[in-house]
Amino acid sequence: MLCRRASHAWKAMIVAVCAASAPAAADVDLNGPWRVNAATSPYFNPDLSCIVDVVQIGSALTVTGNDCSLPINLSGTIDPMSGVFSASGSSNPFFCPSLSISGTAPPAGTGFGGTFSCTGVIPVTGPFSAGLCANGELDAAEDCDDGNLNTHDCCAPTCEFDAVNEFCFGPDTDCNDNGCDGAGTCVGDPGPPGVRCESDFNGCTNDVCDAAGNCTHPDLPAGTTCELDFNVCTDDTCDGAGECVAAPNTAPCDDYNACTIGDQCAAGSCVPGDSFAPTGTGCNTDADLCTIDECDGAGGCQNVDCSSCCGGPSCVEQVSSICATPAEPSAKLQLSRREGDPEYDRLTFKWAGPTDLADLGDPSDDTDYELCLYQIGDFPPSQPRLRYQGRAGAGGNCGEKACWRSSASGFSFKDPELDPDGLYLLKLRGGGNITAKGRGANIGWDRLDFLAAPLTMQLKASNGMCWSATWDTLKSRKFNRLKATGGQ
Repeated sequence: MLCRRASHAWKAMIVAVCAASAPAAADVDLNGPWRVNAATSPYFNPDLSCIVDVVQIGSALTVTGNDCSLPINLSGTIDPMSGVFSASGSSNPFFCPSLSISGTAPPAGTGFGGTFSCTGVIPVTGPFSAGLCANGELDAAEDCDDGNLNTHDCCAPTCEFDAVNEFCFGPDTDCNDNGCDGAGTCVGDPGPPGVRCESDFNGCTNDVCDAAGNCTHPDLPAGTTCELDFNVCTDDTCDGAGECVAAPNTAPCDDYNACTIGDQCAAGSCVPGDSFAPTGTGCNTDADLCTIDECDGAGGCQNVDCSSCCGGPSCVEQVSSICATPAEPSAKLQLSRREGDPEYDRLTFKWAGPTDLADLGDPSDDTDYELCLYQIGDFPPSQPRLRYQGRAGAGGNCGEKACWRSSASGFSFKDPELDPDGLYLLKLRGGGNITAKGRGANIGWDRLDFLAAPLTMQLKASNGMCWSATWDTLKSRKFNRLKATGGQ
């Protein structure tokens, strides 16, 4: 009413007063998509980068991000005048069940930042920033915005066009000399024909570029070797029309039964041989390291005893408490493997301490030996886990020679056939030196970084003697190699 009735002389002054008393417009507006980069290294590498959608209604704030590797659902508040904001909510239920952010957004509306805190299996806290570039929408001052931070696509991570002739990935990149046109498009000229190009994953086609810059896949000649079923009992060849076909063969094979001899392919399958391994030959019928399995002489493999690495009515892992230990912390353990080639699995154990020759018994006649590697404190904590068991039975032949040899200083065991557990060498010396080595696929390593200290190795003899070493820490442990020294 005052504003309406004011005289002309006072009108300008009152308008100014009324305008000053009216609510001011909000200074900060975060509505829209934003490219967020969060410093999550070294816990999650690379750092998290994704697009989130922000909805701001008055002082209420919601943040969602389904494009992120960790889904984001947050709600909170923002002071539209100062730009101070905070929000909390959930993300990945395992890695980050609780996520919160806070910070200050400037009025310019081109970016903001702050800190985040993620609580979960691995708590992570760090800075984050949000900008318009690479949010998938073309904003002012941007040449382009393809919604990603990729390079070589003619739109740089800075949302500028890549320079003319800048290399880019386009269709049939292998067959064309591609370059950017300076306006966001990848163009190219055909390269020389005959160059190898991206495979169509058909072993019976040849992947080559033609003169027009296309990747072509002509059929390979009939009879070309291919791989159809990964079956040793078939010969796979191309039919000349782009198909790989399998024909049964009669090649020698392995039915994975150590108790049959002379296995041979027939009708595309491996058929057990007509000959059988002698009674007492080592085999493995149940994949249980605690049981001793032997061939029955008729092609079958059966449990005959409980390994001395184990015991009790249920034949479970047992670490002996009455073993000799090294004279000083000097025992060594080394395990290694080669990815994809188990023939290179290796085990070496060395022990030195007081031992009389009489303690060794007579393994060439009646004293059996077993090598036992335990992981102590694994799951469940009260039960040791048997990770390797190797047996050197008394007497017998390994191949064409006797397994054991005796000398004035002790005994040596050697099994070049590595059956059934990969134990290759065992040297026992009356002076107190013991060396054990294993090799090949029968050792059974899968990966070595799952092994954790403490580890205990025990060599147990059927005459009641035992030699032991424990490593409370490891010198090194990697995916394919483990080394421990100073065992006692």
